[in-house]
Amino acid sequence: MGKDLYICFHDLGAWYVDDELLAWVQQNMNVTSTDSWNTAGLYSFPGLSAALKRRLESYRLGGAEPGR
Repeated sequence: MGKDLYICFHDLGAWYVDDELLAWVQQNMNVTSTDSWNTAGLYSFPGLSAALKRRLESYRLGGAEPGR
């Protein structure tokens, strides 16, 4: 999207900061074909999938180890 957007969020006590997550999600997940994305540019996840957790491991700032 060309906005230098950094995404910061927490999941199960760990914080993640990622500036490339949107591009990865667009290439690897079905997000951009949803009505929510196409009408409002919005999408949310109820929790991190195993694939997202693997993708984000190097961006984890702290908190519990994954799977614990």
